[in-house]
Parts: sequence; C-alpha cells; structure tokens
Amino acid sequence: MCIRDRHIYVWGESRATGGDQAVKTPTRQKWFKDNGKLGVSASCAYQNAMFLVQDKKTLKKEVYGMGYASCGQLALPTEVDAYNQPKQPEFFKNKNIKDVRLTNYYAGFVWTEPEVDPTSRETHAYKCHITGEEPIKGPLYVDIFQNGKTYSQNGLKDTESKHKVSPILLFIQFYYNKDKVKWTSYDESFLQDYVGQDLGEDREFNGYKCNQCQQIPKECLYINAAKLAECMCDSCVKEPFEGPSSMVPTIYYRFTKYPNKEKLLPKLDMVDYSDKTNQYGVYVTIVPKYDKFGFEYLEQKYKEPIDKFTNQMSVFTMEIDKMLVEILTKKAKEKNVTAESLVTQQDIFTKQDIENQRQLANIPLSLLHKRLFILNKINSLVKEIQKYIDFSSDQGQFRLIKLYERISPLIYPETKENIAETIIKSYVNMKKQNYRINRLLAQVKATEGKVDNLGKFSIFGQIFRQASKHSYSEMCPYGTDERIFRIDFLNEASIDAGGPYREAFANMCKDLQSKTLPLLIPTPNQRNNTGLFREKWTINPKATLDIHQKMYEFFGVLMGVAIRTKHYLTLNLPSIFWKMICNKLPDLSDLDAIDRFTVQCLDDILNIEKKNVDADTFCDVIDQKFVTFLSDGTEIELIPNGAQIQVTFEKRKQFVDLVIRKRLEESQKQISWIKNGLFEIIPEAVFGIISQESLEVMICGSPQIDVDFLKKNTEYCGCDENAPTIKMFWKMLKSFDDLERSLYLKFAWGRTRLPLQDSDFTQKHRII
Repeated sequence: MCIRDRHIYVWGESRATGGDQAVKTPTRQKWFKDNGKLGVSASCAYQNAMFLVQDKKTLKKEVYGMGYASCGQLALPTEVDAYNQPKQPEFFKNKNIKDVRLTNYYAGFVWTEPEVDPTSRETHAYKCHITGEEPIKGPLYVDIFQNGKTYSQNGLKDTESKHKVSPILLFIQFYYNKDKVKWTSYDESFLQDYVGQDLGEDREFNGYKCNQCQQIPKECLYINAAKLAECMCDSCVKEPFEGPSSMVPTIYYRFTKYPNKEKLLPKLDMVDYSDKTNQYGVYVTIVPKYDKFGFEYLEQKYKEPIDKFTNQMSVFTMEIDKMLVEILTKKAKEKNVTAESLVTQQDIFTKQDIENQRQLANIPLSLLHKRLFILNKINSLVKEIQKYIDFSSDQGQFRLIKLYERISPLIYPETKENIAETIIKSYVNMKKQNYRINRLLAQVKATEGKVDNLGKFSIFGQIFRQASKHSYSEMCPYGTDERIFRIDFLNEASIDAGGPYREAFANMCKDLQSKTLPLLIPTPNQRNNTGLFREKWTINPKATLDIHQKMYEFFGVLMGVAIRTKHYLTLNLPSIFWKMICNKLPDLSDLDAIDRFTVQCLDDILNIEKKNVDADTFCDVIDQKFVTFLSDGTEIELIPNGAQIQVTFEKRKQFVDLVIRKRLEESQKQISWIKNGLFEIIPEAVFGIISQESLEVMICGSPQIDVDFLKKNTEYCGCDENAPTIKMFWKMLKSFDDLERSLYLKFAWGRTRLPLQDSDFTQKHRII
C-alpha cells in the first residue's frame, strides 16, 4: 500500500486490500474519488489499514480504517468483524488529524493537533451558599472550616454576610475537576491555630508584599497554596487568564486576618485538584523491542565496544561501588542538590577524593564517571519498579525483594527516602486532642529523685496516660510541623500556638534521657567514662512490667510522629537501637559502641595465648564463670547453672560467643514493643527500605547545625543583612559549637535541630 500523486494504491492478499483475493500488481483505489478527498498517508498491518485523507475544498484531514476491527485497533465498532470498505471512526470526526499509524495486529495510533478544552475555565459547577447562584461564574471560594461551603464573588460582597464566612478561604479562579477533588475539611475549633491578630485601621497586611506589584496587600491576603512563600494582593490575583502558561489552576489561601506565621496551612499539590489543562493529548516514547535474533545481531555488530566496556567495568566491586555512592551522596549534601543531578557534572571527583581512597587510586577519573552513570541508571530503574515491590512481605514478590536487598547499598539515600515518603503519605488520619499537663508536679517529683515507674507524674507519663485513652491510629498526620495534640500547661496561662507543643516534646525527650523514667539508661560507656559515644542512652533490659510495655509503645508512637511531622526528637540512641528497629542484625562493633570495657575483656580472653597463657595456666589468670552483666548491671547465666561452671581455655570461644549473643539480644523484647507503637503510625514496609542511618536522621534530625544552611533560610525584617551587627551575629554563631547552636535554636525557635532541606522550612528563621 502506498500514496502516489495523492492517490491510494494497494496490492497483496489481505482484508486491507478490500477482499480475500490477492491483488498482484499495485492498483489505484477509487474509494474517496466521489467524496472529493485525496490521500495524504496510509499505514497497513497484516489484516487492516488506516488512511489519512484530505478534503479538496476545506483541506480538512480525516482518518478512515478498514480490515479486521475485532480488537478495536481501528477505533471502529467491534460488532462488525471486518470492514471491506474504508469507514470513518466517529471518535475522530471533527478532530484536527496530523497522522495515522498501525503497529502489529492490535494497535493503532492517531496524532491530533492540540485541542482547546471547551470547558469554561471560569465556571464552577457549585452553588453559592450566600446568594444561591448556580453555577458559580468567576472565582470560587471554598470555606474549609465550614464543611466545604462554597461562595461566589458576589456573595462575599454582601457585607451583611461577611460574618458567616471564615477568615481563611480557598480561592480558585479557574476550572478544576469536581469529580476528582475532595476538599480537606478542618474543624472550626482549629481555626485559631492558623490565624493571628485582626487587621489595623489601615486594613493593610504589614510585613507582606505582593509578589506581582510589590505593594502591601489590603483587605485580603492571598498565599499560594503550592508555594507558601508566594503571596498576592486582591487585585493582582484576579487578573484575567491570558493563555496556556498555567497548565493547572493555582489555588490560594485567602486571609482576611493576619496568618499565624508559626503555624502555616499545608501545601497543596495542584495535580490533585485538576486533570484539565488548556490543551490535552498524549506524549509517546517509542522504545525498540528486539527479539532473540535482534539481540544476537546487536551483540555481534557492537561486540568490540561491548567487550571493551565490559573489561573496563571488571575493576569495580561492590565495595568500590558503595564507596562511589557514599562520596557522591556526601558531595550532593554539601552542595544541597540531589545525587542524581550531580552525576551530570564533570568535576564530581577531585584529586583529594581519589588519594583518600586507596581502592580508587588506580582507576582513571573518566572510568569513575562512567561507573557513576551506571549507578545512576540503577537508581532510576529502582524508582520505576518500587511500586511493584511489597516491602512488607517476604513472600509473593520474593525475587524483587531479594534483588532490592542485593543492590540496596547502591541506592541513594534520597531515593530510599522518597520511596518511604510515598508509602508514609498514602495514609493520613488525625484527630487532635487537648492534653492538660502539670509541669510543677513533674518538677517537684524530679527534684525529689522519684522515678516515674508507672508513668503518672513525669511530662512523658502525663501525656502517655492521656494519649493512651485514644486510638494511636488517629495520630497519623502528614506535613512539616503538624501537631497531634494541643497542650495546656496548668497554672501557666499558656496558649498553644505551637510553642507549648514543641516544649512538651522537648520535656518528654528530657524525661526519657534521665533517671525520671525507667525506659532508657546511660550506656556502660557513659557510666564507666570509657570508649566512644559516651553521651548515648540505651534500652533498660530490666523494664519488663506491663505498664513499661505500654510506655515503650507510646515511645514508638512519638518516633512515628517525628517522621511524619519532622518535629525531631532530641535523643542520643546507639547504633544497635536503630539497627534493631530496621530489622538489621547488630554486630560486635555495636556492642563496642555501648560497652567498650566488655568488648576489651572478651578480646583478652579470646586471644589470651598472645600473653603466653595456655590451658595449664588459664584458670590461674582468668577466674570467670559462664555469666555476664547486662547494660543495667544485672548478672545473668549464659548456660544452665552457669554461675557454677568455670570458663576454661578450651571453652573460652564458646563463652565469648554466648556473651556477645546475649548482650546483642538483651533488649529484643523492649524493641519489639517500641516497633508495635511505631508501626501504628508508620507502615512496617518503610523499615525494609531505609537504612538505620537514614532512620535516625528522620526521627532525630541531623545533630550538626549548618550555620550557612540556616543563613540561607533566614528572613530580615527591619534590618539589612549586610549591616555590621548582622555580620557580627553570624560570625558569633559560627564560633559556637553544636551544643551552643542547639541552645540558640531552642531559645529562638523552640526546637534543637534544623530541618533537613529547604522545603521543610514552613517558617523561615527571622532576624528583626
């Protein structure tokens, strides 16, 4: 089949030639002659064909199909098995056609010009609850604090009705998909969380500037719900729509009172509110598909470069690949960019990077860059297949899980965290409660040295007692700085606009890492003042009461809330804790991190022959029974009647192995209780994805306080960032150590750690 001089010629044996008989020579067809149409292009498959023709007078292009249609490949009714004459599909009538193509037996493609969406972008299929007009023409206002009531612009102009609407509304100017959207609704009692003081007599929002006209907004302030740092005034936000620059509508929060800068409403993803644009169509990527013979042909054709590349890559091992990923991740963090974007740069590795890593010293830089591209491709593929992996199960998707586990060290932390974030935000359920806390009682008991074994008088205990009366599954918010409860400090005249809530979290962390609660104890390294990580606290293996189980579960709930809200817990917990939460097996290095003295003693016993001690003299030097001491100092037997059995030279390895196993498993029960609470808030699947290092950062934040990062996210009000006093302030802050910087943050912000990235700053650091 072909087009020649705008006429259609066919030959061969197929339904596409108009019958069952073979046409041995190209024959001009007259199907469109009487209709005044000329052929433009044609596409033929085994049993069907599609034509693009053009009307001589109107020059409009039309699509026709013929042949077998049972699979819908011709966009013709499938009730008819085959069409012996070209027929125009109803679907493509009145469309601006560009081209047609058939591929194999079952697929057809029709390219059309972009079509203007006939739906009016300023008409909303809603009723105004004030004027009764329906549909609403012009901007749509949604009252998310009044069960999603909708208003028109005319309705809001009714001065007698202003008291009926909330001071915060959603403002939508252009069409959105009504069937797709379910407006978030807030209880009216939460309104005070998001608004501050009333406007002054001048009715101006002082401290804000319209991003469009740079004027101070008056009467109403509009904050972009997708970019909370962008605000508009009433006149600029209502400028007429001027074309296809906005593919999805922008939604604004409309304020008639000052916003509460300590508590911002959540960001909205615009694609959740509209699948309509001013144009529509499909982008298609064509990927060649080769059969066995095709692959053999390609392998043979490119054998030499493939063999050369394979030989080059043979120098890389899993250890070297892990090293490359670590270096890349570190550099991406320093530059505040993604690891994926950094791969395209040519100067990723410096000479110093190579010199510091002995295994990289003999590998050319050009080869290292090639390897990074391969590692980057692996990460891209993981993003594509992650939706098909059931991380919560060891069955079903067994092969994919095993594959993920094998390549897990090569996956960027940001990739893992993005996968985890997708899982986390798939479930949100929050019902905020009010808790009354007696801090004076907690302080008095702590001064008296009382231990809150039953969780009754400490800050942690008081909140635990009140929270446990409700379902933990209702404590699943999502969003930076979201709060799961309100705090009322008795006899302190506090109003919880965010400060008391953060203070309560800080108090609970302080309780956990003190003698006030029995849940955590200082590590042996801290008590003995030896080894590394002496600031760490570990699980108390003696806390085994039923009430302790419930307190540990609430501890896990707090950890889950920290992940969801990025309100970090100021806890110093050892690596063995994070590994066990992530279902990773701890090892001797983790025991060394909490009890250096025990590890040294075990090493001395195991290698006693180096000190010229043999089987005959061992018991003279080492008087040790089959017992050991747990982190809390409790002595336990390693074998039945172990307190009466002497460790001998021959059994010293058995003793060492038993001690290590017992110490690494001493807090398994308590960890399982913590995980029970944690899994109420965070899906268990998340912990099969992320590393223990990432989990610690997600819960506790980064302990390092980057002054340059803080400076980047600072706003200046009434002062110049280049003023001598401001420069002196930053110089002084840089001279602080991390503890002093943490204390400054606590004073200025009520928290001790910085958010992990720019987008997590719902409220900028301000210097006034």
